[in-house]
Amino acid sequence: MGTDEIRLLKQILNEKQHQLKQQHQAIKDRVARADTLQHEVEQLAKKLDELERPSVDPVIRVSDHARVRFIERVIGISREQLEDRILPKDVQFLLEGLNYADGSYPHPENCRLVIKDKTVVTVKT
Repeated sequence: MGTDEIRLLKQILNEKQHQLKQQHQAIKDRVARADTLQHEVEQLAKKLDELERPSVDPVIRVSDHARVRFIERVIGISREQLEDRILPKDVQFLLEGLNYADGSYPHPENCRLVIKDKTVVTVKT
């Protein structure tokens, strides 16, 4: 293989690497825009839901603590069982492989877990 051919192949390789890098950046940019749009859609849907919901202030509220106790004592699911169902082993394995990065991750029960600071902060359907 001659020097000119090597130089040409190196130039082509560099161009292709540059194109690949540009494509990766374009994908990252599109994902970021999609994430922003998703967030805006969720906020608008939430606002619409709040506006459409009757503005009746209940006389009595139910605390998260009471909800958990009801699930444990009346429905019969322990806190551990609930946590195992929310965060099954296969999802834990996925998160471990991704170094527990913040984000939204698929769940086997057709929902998504939102992880922030190594904590499941919400579940989206």
